[in-house]
Amino acid sequence: MEEAKAINKSLSALGDVIGALTSGQKHVPYRNHKLTMLLSDSLGGNAKTLMFVNVSPVDYNFNETCNSLAFASRVKKVVNNSSKSVSVFFLFFVFFVFFVFFVFFVFFVFFEFFVFFWHVLFHCCWQCRGEAWLN
Repeated sequence: MEEAKAINKSLSALGDVIGALTSGQKHVPYRNHKLTMLLSDSLGGNAKTLMFVNVSPVDYNFNETCNSLAFASRVKKVVNNSSKSVSVFFLFFVFFVFFVFFVFFVFFVFFEFFVFFWHVLFHCCWQCRGEAWLN
């Protein structure tokens, strides 16, 4: 009996959330139950809400089938503001590409500076030795 009470409580909280989403209320009671807290990202915002309903052809399950279909029709009325969001993978990829180009740019600049410095130092020393040798 306790399990049935817990299931009814969670379904009632889910029904409250669906009702708030379909009526366009500003406050959606996600925190009323653990189930709705877990499903909060899946029920609102950018998520597309789907519901799969099990329908029984047996006549003694007629009431449960009608209740399930009525709940599914309520879920069908949920309208979310779906927009494309930037994924974390895309942000990581952009950061990685930027980092690689930055590292190569810094390496190239320092390498060119080192080559230029070595070139100047080598020619100055070579010219000084040459002049000292000629005198």
